[in-house]
Amino acid sequence: GLISINNCSSKIYYYAGRASDMTLADSHTHFELLHTDKEDNDTSGVIMRAQEEGIGYFLNVCVKYSRFQNVLLPAERYPFVFASVGLHPNDDTEEVTTAELIQS
Repeated sequence: GLISINNCSSKIYYYAGRASDMTLADSHTHFELLHTDKEDNDTSGVIMRAQEEGIGYFLNVCVKYSRFQNVLLPAERYPFVFASVGLHPNDDTEEVTTAELIQS
């Protein structure tokens, strides 16, 4: 497993017994689904805490086309957050064309 050690000046990650100062990426987040205590669903605290723990990049994944604008917001706010547009394969409640997905 991955173990994080804070040595006061920087984070060192141990994976399979080997130290590494690699930058980590969270390749599957759903920030828009987090429940925050603010009305505008501000997830900046979550994002910044994750960055402090060594997560350098995030891919915020869209599962409902109707929520894509909410998925896009953190990507517009932070240069290290990226967004994907798409539909969850088990959700057939939305009818979206390929052209609409590409245009997003």
